[in-house]
This record gives sequence, C-alpha cells and structure tokens, in this order.
Amino acid sequence: MAMQTEAIGRAPRAAFLLEGFPLLPTLILIGIALVALLAELLAPHNPEIGSLAARFRPPAW
Repeated sequence: MAMQTEAIGRAPRAAFLLEGFPLLPTLILIGIALVALLAELLAPHNPEIGSLAARFRPPAW
C-alpha cells in the first residue's frame, strides 16, 4: 500500500510576507521610472536649442 501525502499549502497571510521577492531590483526599476516621469521637471531646458555664439564664452558664476 502506498502512502498518501497531502499537499501543504501556504497560509493566506504568508502570501503578504513577500518571501523571495526581489525587493532591491524592484526599487531600482521604480526609481528609474520616477526619474523618467519627472524628467521635464529635472531638466526643464530644451537640449535642441543652443547658441553657437555663446559656445566659447566662459561660464558665468
């Protein structure tokens, strides 16, 4: 006679513990997405507009 085994499932609340969840890569991807969404606020100047006359001027402090 073969032994019967029962499949042991997880407790419902154990699903919220995020065991084995890749937290660091997820946080990095969320950070990259936030920077992409807020790009216009972080760099409000148009990169396509430039002045060739001001190219050789020293930086203004």
